[in-house]
Amino acid sequence: MASSSDWMSALAEMEPVAGPAAPNWIEALGAGHSFVAGFPARDKPKEPRRPDAQVPAPAPAPDAPDPVAEAFARGEAGGRAAAAAEYRAEQEKQRGLRLNFRALDQAAMDSLASELSNTVIALCEAAIAGFTPDPQSLSQRCHEAARRIGSAAAECALHLHPQDIELLAPETREHWRIVPDPAVERGGLRFEGDEGAISDGPADWRRAIAAAIRG
Repeated sequence: MASSSDWMSALAEMEPVAGPAAPNWIEALGAGHSFVAGFPARDKPKEPRRPDAQVPAPAPAPDAPDPVAEAFARGEAGGRAAAAAEYRAEQEKQRGLRLNFRALDQAAMDSLASELSNTVIALCEAAIAGFTPDPQSLSQRCHEAARRIGSAAAECALHLHPQDIELLAPETREHWRIVPDPAVERGGLRFEGDEGAISDGPADWRRAIAAAIRG
């Protein structure tokens, strides 16, 4: 078993191994360096690289345009525009046709209405032309015209066709001053005074019928 003296002899024979030099505190204090945070005699450690850090991959280059797809898109857009224009033109054409038909219908309706009006008026005039007054109806119409005039009827002259005067009763003829007037149609009458006249006869009836039918 080796004694302590043997260990001492072995250590003395070993060559000294150079170790890290001790920092020189005196020289470090004498140097004119600026203030550095942290331990002055220690070098700033390098930031260790993280093993999981990865360099981002470059963005992929955009695909080149497909000329076939572009040509198809242009053709489709052109076709849609042409179809829309054709549709609008067809709509305008149909609208014009509808307006023309409406104008024709309105013209036909106006013509038909005019013909019907003329026919009705002609029939009424034919019926009036053959009108023969009866005494009672003529007397009633004379009294109605006098009522419309009021108190001035006593001062007015009653114009009658000469053949119609004999149709009035004698007591009726005594109420007014009757004037034979061939210009008055059979069945017609006209009260004339200083302030105007009022009439009722076939001519008035024809005007009323025409106004009612034609508006």
